[in-house]
Amino acid sequence: MLDQTIAQGPQAARRAVVYLYPDNVAAYHGKLRKAGIAVPDLATTFYGMREFRLLDPDGNQLWIGQPEAKA
Repeated sequence: MLDQTIAQGPQAARRAVVYLYPDNVAAYHGKLRKAGIAVPDLATTFYGMREFRLLDPDGNQLWIGQPEAKA
């Protein structure tokens, strides 16, 4: 998913949101932390995704997640 609607107003910089869907978000999250990359904790969103979010060096948002497993 690519999205550019997140800008706050007409003068705001147009930054992109890229949503990535790994097969196993928890394993990918752990792999990034093991590599020494500072990533926020995994969280479950109100829309049912288990995800975390990062900024790339250009300020674009990387949202990484997968649907939360249903019990």
